[in-house]
Amino acid sequence: MVRISFLAAIAICLFVSSALVGAEVLLDRVKLPPGFHINVFAEVPHARSMSLSPSGIVYVASWNGFDPDAAFPVYALLPQNCTLGVLNCTARAAIPITQPFNMTAGVEYANGDLYVAQNRQIWVYRNIEANIFAPPEPVPLVQPGVLPDLIWHNWRYIRMGPDGYLYVTVGSPCNVPCDGDCDCADAQAHPLYGTIIRVHPQTGDYSIVLRGVRNSVGISFHPTTGELWFTDNG
Repeated sequence: MVRISFLAAIAICLFVSSALVGAEVLLDRVKLPPGFHINVFAEVPHARSMSLSPSGIVYVASWNGFDPDAAFPVYALLPQNCTLGVLNCTARAAIPITQPFNMTAGVEYANGDLYVAQNRQIWVYRNIEANIFAPPEPVPLVQPGVLPDLIWHNWRYIRMGPDGYLYVTVGSPCNVPCDGDCDCADAQAHPLYGTIIRVHPQTGDYSIVLRGVRNSVGISFHPTTGELWFTDNG
């Protein structure tokens, strides 16, 4: 029996395609366990994170982290017959479905809605897949000023938890103790710096679930235990 991690393969492909230029992706350099297969599913400029809907559509947030003011849309990758046993599957189309945002690192599809995490706001596209070719205007989820707007380590990653709440990363713009590259007064002024917060997906009400997270660039939940897993980039 061939064992394939389809989602893991897409993740690797998107990372490779965003890191290298054009179609010259050297997949033979990628080391895989026995029974795994990898191919280019789609090419998305500056792919940052993604979310897979039950329909098979892959939503990809894009942002050039070296230019915080650059704006990029979220893409929808429309699949062909991509099932676990189909090798060399590619996206039928990769279409931009949102307006360009700056600093959009996080995206999550949940319960019919698409959540796009910008550093200053979490935007919601309600009932997205019924309007995939003509998306509605996004609505803000949290109140203005809730999320800090400094740049460094404040690209947001977002996931829906098993409790039905959104979990969002809020990095710290400084090290501890503060170094010369940071305005310590700004860093200490906002109570959410260095946290992961839990956000109600309808009201935007939030609470802090974890402190001391410097710069998380990925967040997920264990499919069996429901444990929260995240990276903390040094």
